[in-house]
Amino acid sequence: MKYFAICLFLLASLQINAQAKSTTSNCNIEMTKNTITLKKLTIDCKALDNKAIAEFKFKVPKQKTVAIKGSQLNAEARKYASTSKVGDTVILFDIKLESGESLDPISITIIK
Repeated sequence: MKYFAICLFLLASLQINAQAKSTTSNCNIEMTKNTITLKKLTIDCKALDNKAIAEFKFKVPKQKTVAIKGSQLNAEARKYASTSKVGDTVILFDIKLESGESLDPISITIIK
């Protein structure tokens, strides 16, 4: 029982540390298919104000996930984005900022 209590305490402290290094994005954005296929993806989200993205993962429905270094979409990500349809939701997740912080996922709904 003593070991269980110690383990529980350690897990709780790890969770608190992880939360302290994460920034909540709460970003739900709408973009056209043409906009999302651009190499330079511009995301209007308060959580990103004056912060640079170091890396993230990019997921389009029915396509494989693409890991991206930097803040620009690579050719593979743009190709998958071009297969998206109106109403699809593209997800950016495992977002790491250059400051070392993590950012919650960002969802982008395709319009027009």
